[in-house]
Amino acid sequence: MNEFGQNKPLHDSHKAVLSAILAYTEKYRIAPAVRDIADTVHKAPNAVVESILALERAGHITCLSRGGRRISRGILVNPSARQVQAKEQSPA
Repeated sequence: MNEFGQNKPLHDSHKAVLSAILAYTEKYRIAPAVRDIADTVHKAPNAVVESILALERAGHITCLSRGGRRISRGILVNPSARQVQAKEQSPA
């Protein structure tokens, strides 16, 4: 169980979105837009938004908002996301 009280494993589509967010953030030093993620994982933007919300519920990312509206590119990666990525990349 992580610090946010979640212990459910991520779906492969959510893992792909998380990896895309981490890679984009590493390369460009800013969070990706939904369209950037959609292009990377070859999914529709609506599917990407659902994955982003699932990742936020799982505590791997935090989506920023101002005045009740989400901020474009307002994704913060939480430490648990790096643990998920490391776990995925380690040999089984």
